[in-house]
Amino acid sequence: MPKMNPKWVALCSAAVGSIYLSGMGISHLNEEQSPVIQNQQVQAGNVEKDDTPQVKAVQPETRRMYEDGTFSGQASNRIGAITVAVTIQNDQITNVDITDVDTHYSSSYINDLPSEVVSKQSYDVDNVSGATLSTEDFRNAVQFALEKAKA
Repeated sequence: MPKMNPKWVALCSAAVGSIYLSGMGISHLNEEQSPVIQNQQVQAGNVEKDDTPQVKAVQPETRRMYEDGTFSGQASNRIGAITVAVTIQNDQITNVDITDVDTHYSSSYINDLPSEVVSKQSYDVDNVSGATLSTEDFRNAVQFALEKAKA
């Protein structure tokens, strides 16, 4: 590998160092401009209040993942179909109802899945032994409903 020109090494080092130091300076400047520190100093009588406009950090707006409401989803396979209604409030799954079941097997196998979705806050529920395809239908139906609810 060829040697680097010493001038380039010095130039790159200087650039990296100046960027690092400017970041440190900004960090220390922000700490010095903290309104909490200024107020404590004013209250203690140590410093007169500085009327210089303060720069405040802008808080990022929290973006909602889901819209509020009740959303339906349906999934099917070779043994039948399942339809669900998923209720969302403040980005939380608050309720899941199985509104229609048309499978070859009893729906009692999957009756506990709605409460599992609410407790996990996810459609990714555990498989129910003996009702694997019905569990997959339920999981997919909830996922489809959540896709409809996306903000």
